[in-house]
Amino acid sequence: MSPEWIRGHYFGAIALLLVAGSCLKAVPVTLGLQDSIKTAEDDETTIVERMSALCIKLINAGSYIILEAYYASKHLIEEFRKHKLHLITRVRINAVGKYPLPPPPLKCSRGRPRIWGEQSNYATCLTRKTA
Repeated sequence: MSPEWIRGHYFGAIALLLVAGSCLKAVPVTLGLQDSIKTAEDDETTIVERMSALCIKLINAGSYIILEAYYASKHLIEEFRKHKLHLITRVRINAVGKYPLPPPPLKCSRGRPRIWGEQSNYATCLTRKTA
């Protein structure tokens, strides 16, 4: 009888993209097992944070990193900006952009003022419309 859930493994790999004649080759540099098994009782690091730390440790500033959309999170992007790394990824399906806030009215309303304008879902902007 199989269990109701499967405990999987996540591999964090870094490879160099090299040109060999007319084709591209990915040469692995490092491969690390990024399990969800905690090494300490108070270990709260996520898989995204581990991948971020791996990239920051091994890749020079100014480099471009290609990652799956799973890793495109606020935490990873902020860390990459601090260390001057560039991220190339696909937009996640739940990604939301915000329009700039229009100029405030002369009379202030009650409550905290808004920081952002209306939301725009990227998935609806990027989907092709067929006639």
